[in-house]
Parts: sequence; C-alpha cells; structure tokens
Amino acid sequence: MRIDFEQVLARLPTISVTPPASASTTLHTPPVRAHLAPIETPSTPDTLNRRREQAQTAIREQREAVRERLLQIRMETLPALEQRWCAELQAEYDLDAIRAEWQAEWRDAFEKHGRQRFTLLAEQAQLPPNSERFKALQQQLNELDARWQQQDRELHAQLQARLQRVEQEIEVRLQSRRREFIHQVEQEVDQLMRQQPDLKLYLPPHETHQAPAHQRTLPAMNVSIQSIDLRPNIQQHEHYMREQTKHILRQVAREWAALKHYRLSDSPRARDATDEFLRYLEGRR
Repeated sequence: MRIDFEQVLARLPTISVTPPASASTTLHTPPVRAHLAPIETPSTPDTLNRRREQAQTAIREQREAVRERLLQIRMETLPALEQRWCAELQAEYDLDAIRAEWQAEWRDAFEKHGRQRFTLLAEQAQLPPNSERFKALQQQLNELDARWQQQDRELHAQLQARLQRVEQEIEVRLQSRRREFIHQVEQEVDQLMRQQPDLKLYLPPHETHQAPAHQRTLPAMNVSIQSIDLRPNIQQHEHYMREQTKHILRQVAREWAALKHYRLSDSPRARDATDEFLRYLEGRR
C-alpha cells in the first residue's frame, strides 16, 4: 500500500507567520549623563562565568529530557513488536510438532509395557494365589511397574528439557531483536538531536576583565529602524519545518505499517491508505 504524504501534510494543522509592516520608526533621545561605578569582580567564582555554567547545565539537562521523551515515544511500539516476534519464532520451532513426536514415543513405550504386563497377568490368572509361581509372577509385575514409572518420569523430563532449550533459544533471539530495535531507535533519536541548534553557541564568552568606572555623555541621537523583509526567512523556515515533518511522518508510517503488517510502496498502483493513516494520526492526539 502507499501513502500520499503531500496530502497528509496538507490536512495537518499549519502555523502562519505574518511579516511586519514595511515602515520606518524614528526615536529621539535627549542628552543623558551617567556615572558607572567601579564593578568589583568577585574573587571566586566569577559571577558571569558562574551563570554561564548554570545556563550550560540547564541546556544539557533540557536536551537530555527531550532525548528521553523521544526515546519513550519510539519505544511505545516495542511490546506489540515483541509479541509478533515471539509468535514468529515459536512458529519456526513448531512446538506442536515437538509435543506430537514426544506423545508418539510415550505411547509406544506405554503399549510395550502394557503387552509385557498383560502376558504376566494372563499367566498369573491360571495359578492359585498361594503357589510359588504366582508369587514369582507378582514380583515380576511389581518390578515391571517400577521400571515403567521410572521410564515415564524420564520421558517427561526429556520433553521438558527439550521445550526448555527451545524457549531459551527463542528468548536469546528475542533479546537480540530487542537490542537491535533499541539501538536503531537510539540512532534515529540522536540523529534528530544533532539536527537541533546548539544553544550553547548563543551564550556570552567567559568574562576575564574587571570593569573600571566610566563617565560618559550620551548626546541626542536619531535612531531609524528600517523595515525588514522577513518573508524569505519565513519561507525558509516553513520549508525546513515541512521537510522535518515529512521525515517524521515517514518514520511514524513505517512503524504503523509494521503494526498493521502492511508493506509501504511508492508505486501509484498500490492501495491508497492515506485516509486510514490520517485516522491513525488523529487517534494518537
């Protein structure tokens, strides 16, 4: 099946930014005298540098929180995938066939025991209970029953051991798929995080100079704020957001298709599942 992502984007909620009016603004300031007292730099640590370090810590903690949240969202599909993987692996080993094979082996052993026991019972039925031969046959019956009980326990133990080995192999393969899925999710989230701007670049540099006293006269001045055409920046931003949204939609579509056992295709002849995918997105809000 196929999904028309352009149609999905067209039906998603959008945010429009209106550029400012094209006009100039004039500001007049009268003469001002101001005295800046000497600023003593704290001994240890420097105030500005300490605030810069606090800002770096806050940025790092925020990025970690965002990364953890993205991982949590991606991992929501893991339980359903594990159930599907477990069913697929169990089908490969065919546990029903293993039990049927064991059942046939147990039935053959039980029938062999029954034939041996019937022969002794048939002979014993023709003898008086107080005869030596009757007692000898009874002893053989007791030994035969004891051997069968031991054989029955061994057969059940063999079945349990075989099923346990299969379960262990399934668990090992399931753990491998789980680790591979988590590794892939972490790589995708890290890739998304690397695409985000590094806010630490906007922090002020380390301050190493002590500010002396200054006395300065601010003359009257005219400040003209020219109009700025923000439309190119807005268009670039909208294009960037559109591409990022399309990338995330494709990832969500792959996860959704995996849950539905669908196969995504770009062929125009494939079944159009756009409306079904849109209903899925609306249900996740």
